[in-house]
Amino acid sequence: MKKSYLLLAWLLISCSRGGRVDYFPLQLGNRWTYQLYSMQKGWKTARRYVDSKAEIKGMQVYRLKNTFFPDYFLVSDSAGVRAYGADMKNRGRDFSDNSIVVYSEPDTWLLYPLEVGKKWGGSYYFEKDLKNDGKLRTEVRYDVSVLDRGTVRAGKRKYRNSYKVHYREIITLMVVDSSDVHADIDTSEYTVWYAPNVGPVVIEGFGYLEDFTRGSPELEKLRDSRSQ
Repeated sequence: MKKSYLLLAWLLISCSRGGRVDYFPLQLGNRWTYQLYSMQKGWKTARRYVDSKAEIKGMQVYRLKNTFFPDYFLVSDSAGVRAYGADMKNRGRDFSDNSIVVYSEPDTWLLYPLEVGKKWGGSYYFEKDLKNDGKLRTEVRYDVSVLDRGTVRAGKRKYRNSYKVHYREIITLMVVDSSDVHADIDTSEYTVWYAPNVGPVVIEGFGYLEDFTRGSPELEKLRDSRSQ
């Protein structure tokens, strides 16, 4: 009996060392429900969910649908979480064609392994044709830092071993037409708490996760079998 307990303990240690803690799980059917606050509308319910897979630059990516941000095309693996593009349909009706943009370089949201004090950054750009004349070019430079690790409360729940990640973006919008280049620079900063195997649970000063529902692995198998 003692040997059995020792064997079980060894197996658990081996799995924890070899396994990967996912701080933004991407699987078909995954659904997050948030409570978000704005000065204009007060508290409101917003959702994000993984609805499909696509291919961008030869990468199999997940489409993350959002009701409060653009839709993103993401990869989550042992290296981290990266965005390869977005659907900008929520930005207005000024675009002349479909609104999906592909980033020049991936936008790294999380870089594993997470640890307090870790920093990374990068840059990317994308362009869209405008209806009237010219193009809208968006350039983004970003810096990310992991500030803290601990237990965070989101609504009625507490999430242990969560990481507090701060983002700073310098966004340059350039309208390039036949006569001139018009540029505008803006800075965005925000902080997100990520819980293991759940994802973003608190966006500081903005809102918190109310409920997370994990999709069925069978959806993945069915989708992959149909694509073959």
